Amino acid sequence: RLTNITIDDGFLYLTDKWSNLGPGNTAEYTNEKFGFTREEQEQIGVESHQKAVKAWADGIFAGEVVPVKIPGKKGQEEITFAKDECYREDASLEKMMKLPTPFKKDGTVSAGSSSGITDGSGALLMMTRKKAKELGRKPLFHYVDFMFLGVEPKDFLEGPGLVMPKILEKNKLTIDDMKYVEINEAFATCLLTAEKMMGWKDRVKLNPHGGCIALGHPTGYSGIRLNVHLAHVLKKGEYGLACLCGGGGMAGASIIQSER
Repeated sequence: RLTNITIDDGFLYLTDKWSNLGPGNTAEYTNEKFGFTREEQEQIGVESHQKAVKAWADGIFAGEVVPVKIPGKKGQEEITFAKDECYREDASLEKMMKLPTPFKKDGTVSAGSSSGITDGSGALLMMTRKKAKELGRKPLFHYVDFMFLGVEPKDFLEGPGLVMPKILEKNKLTIDDMKYVEINEAFATCLLTAEKMMGWKDRVKLNPHGGCIALGHPTGYSGIRLNVHLAHVLKKGEYGLACLCGGGGMAGASIIQSER
């Protein structure tokens, strides 16, 4: 018979089996471990929003975003979604420092230093060079290499700081060889940890057009977004490095080289 059903949001159950910590609690743990301040984290968030605002104004994302048309309700005109809704044009350190810290009393992690919970999807068509030639297709880029590694589940936000040096070393490349570096901003902690572990800081090269604090983090899609974005902003011959952490202690990285 007809009846109501309850749909649970899967995000309610993102508690790690081994550490018994949720993502936000893990960020608090990592910040305390490394000594990152609230202000350092909120500054990452401000920069993410500011970069995204400028990138959208400059048309940087135009080539990689596919507009979606939504039928209008009750005879109204259809709506076209062609732009991210998550980023804030009025983001400021002063405003973000006033946000609550829901994961821990007197904690340091707020919504301003956390990725946006958003919806999104993407596609990336991969094939061999031989197949592309058969089809008469010119590739945007080729993968130089990709790598995954595991860390202790409670340390998963440290993954990017470990996997990036390893993939660079394996391919006899350095961070200076990369035109851009994209690190998924699950939390500002990810960037701060990677910078500290690698002894490297270049906020011009790192997430130059904003990260998922501003653009959103549709889980399962962000890895594609990082690579697709690099593919559209790199010029022929330039290298790009993409990296993200993963629940359970995973971290992945890829290096691409543009052929545009």
